[in-house]
Amino acid sequence: MELTVSDIGAIAAAVFAGGSLLHSIRTHNKQKDLMRELSSLQRELTALELKDAKARAISKEKAEFSARFVNYGSQGSKQLMITNVGSSQARNVQIDFQGKIDFVMRSEVEDYFPCNLDSSESVKLLASSSLSHTAIRESFTLSWMDNAGGNRKDFNVQYR
Repeated sequence: MELTVSDIGAIAAAVFAGGSLLHSIRTHNKQKDLMRELSSLQRELTALELKDAKARAISKEKAEFSARFVNYGSQGSKQLMITNVGSSQARNVQIDFQGKIDFVMRSEVEDYFPCNLDSSESVKLLASSSLSHTAIRESFTLSWMDNAGGNRKDFNVQYR
């Protein structure tokens, strides 16, 4: 049996077609793998976006506090200013000096606490005059309820 040029061309075309078919199958399988990976990445991204949105929503529901001494009056007196710097109201704010109230007036603590503080609202407690001209650190804990639940924060404030 003798092969003619047209037979050789037909064989070459069949080999070329087979190679193209194999290449198409490989490309299709790679595309399926990439689509699965893309779908997985999209699910992960959606989960992360949901988690971020929940965190942002919760942070809008939280109260947060800062505390520092500020000057009061013209005679160098000081006040401890406790401010709700969060975005939500703090309810039933309580202050705990671990049994000893050394650096603010006890009567002011009893007058102001427990209390409710809206966002950006402050309480100012007059500092004891015995602290004048000394540098000390005092510790206390604030606890409160907000829309995210119960919270507490420890403070260690420098009196200068």
